[in-house]
Amino acid sequence: MSIVTRLSGLSQTPAPIPLTARGTDRWEFFEYAALKQEQIARIGLRETALYANLAVSASVLAVFFQDRFDLTDQILLLMPFVTGVMFWIYFNNDYYVNFIGDYISTD
Repeated sequence: MSIVTRLSGLSQTPAPIPLTARGTDRWEFFEYAALKQEQIARIGLRETALYANLAVSASVLAVFFQDRFDLTDQILLLMPFVTGVMFWIYFNNDYYVNFIGDYISTD
């Protein structure tokens, strides 16, 4: 079998993992699959929170530097609150991503 035919098989959908893989029973496999899905979703939310933090910070600074409004100085007071909330979302999801990863690796 040539390398090209072996590599072309990689683009196809993988074979389903048997439910009794590595001596685990059906419920452990379903728990693993559910935890991996949650971990993937939390990674996506974590990255989205990082980009949203940058976008919100840039928009607050853009409003500040336009100097069209009378409240430009007060607008800067929003920055700690906005970045604090976005950091908390990022930190919370990062904590749970690591917690799920540790839980999966120890089981």
